[in-house]
Amino acid sequence: MNRKLTIKQNAFVAYASKGVSRTQAARLAGFSAPAVEAFRLMKLPHVVKALHEQRDAAIKGDLASMAVQTMRDLMNPATPAATRFNAARWILDQAGHKAQGAVPDESRSLEEMSSEELSQAVASGMQALRELAVQMEGHYMVDGQAKPLCDIGHKVPYEVEPGTDFLQ
Repeated sequence: MNRKLTIKQNAFVAYASKGVSRTQAARLAGFSAPAVEAFRLMKLPHVVKALHEQRDAAIKGDLASMAVQTMRDLMNPATPAATRFNAARWILDQAGHKAQGAVPDESRSLEEMSSEELSQAVASGMQALRELAVQMEGHYMVDGQAKPLCDIGHKVPYEVEPGTDFLQ
């Protein structure tokens, strides 16, 4: 059954498809209890379908060209290696060459993710930060580029135990 959107539902879809948070989209659409309504609206199949169609139309429009150009810009050798790696991985994923065991559908918003998926995303992010910290050891950043630190000939006045996790 194809249900039509109400005026408020249509406004909600229009705002949410432009990147406004769902609660803010419901508020702007005129709902009196925006947080509750945003949650309820995202349970309605015809609203979710309309939101996906709006996003799809935007992506297939000028956003696709902008995204491709952004990926090209990121593949520049002057871009930090970790950023180039993530850009290359995204390009390959979009071309259908997703790595086995990869996290499915990273394009979903946080509101759409389960607590387990959120925990996995946080754990993955923390691991990426740890890996970046290892890569950055002995370097500093200038204008998005890693530069090696120079040895100035004196010892650091404190010792750091091996395995210390500064992200915790």
